[in-house]
Amino acid sequence: MRRVFVFALSVALFPLSASEALALGRDLPKDYLEEHGQLVKGQIPVHGYMVNWEDVFFYSGDTADFNRFVEAYSKLENVELRVVIHAGARKARSPWDKEDRDIPVDWSYYVWNTGTTARGGKPAPARVDVWLGSRIKLEDVRIPANVEVVSGGEIEKFVGERKKK
Repeated sequence: MRRVFVFALSVALFPLSASEALALGRDLPKDYLEEHGQLVKGQIPVHGYMVNWEDVFFYSGDTADFNRFVEAYSKLENVELRVVIHAGARKARSPWDKEDRDIPVDWSYYVWNTGTTARGGKPAPARVDVWLGSRIKLEDVRIPANVEVVSGGEIEKFVGERKKK
């Protein structure tokens, strides 16, 4: 009888738990950023966070710095390689931050941090987001051919909203 009561109470209270409470996350300390965030020697992330098995690193630099980073990124194995190009500037932000931090960033690197492959032997997800609103110049960006390039959608959204008017 006691087991039934505990189970019923657990089921009744489960909807009251926030999904965020079921996740483990934190801002990454400087030593972790230096050890795990350098795809290019000397390019240390300016901020980073982790949630469960996912790490996100934020970088600040110019187009030449980004090109060196994406070249190193393109050589990763057993990883989905994708660059998402965004319009506008960006500042670092962890999911739990109420507002942006006062840390300008030019690109970020998302990596699924559980090894080299995802379930079923598929390549692990990874992504680089780059913002063209500050020091990165689109005409000078060089992305290797083996890396998929997609739009962040800001320009398409703007054009679509304008057509509605």
